[in-house]
Amino acid sequence: MALPDVEALIVHYLTGAVDGLYVCTVRPDGTAFTALLPLAQITRVGGPRTIPTWNGRYVAEDARVSVDVYATSREAANASVGTVRLALESLRGRVTQQGTVSRTWEETGPTARPEEPNTNVVRIGWTAGLTIRST
Repeated sequence: MALPDVEALIVHYLTGAVDGLYVCTVRPDGTAFTALLPLAQITRVGGPRTIPTWNGRYVAEDARVSVDVYATSREAANASVGTVRLALESLRGRVTQQGTVSRTWEETGPTARPEEPNTNVVRIGWTAGLTIRST
């Protein structure tokens, strides 16, 4: 039994839960990027497997993800950050096609993550965690 793909789980969930926000794992380039703003990029940054079975396999993990929200202004970025944070919290207890989320938390709160100078794009990011298991 394979452990769920946490990036796919979050992208799929946020795409349906947050209107007007493009959610991806790979940030588009050039004008495609700016045309899609506001945008949230989800990147797995680690997290150990947990809950071993008697035969040495694992059925859950505490996945860590970096969440980056991009927008054209600080106000728009903050509004999207608030919506995404609430949506991620609401994943707790949900059973999805990709897996079951039993716990969510934030390891770091949202903070400005500077973008390339003079891009007129604001980026705010944080690290979130989810305990997920196979369904």
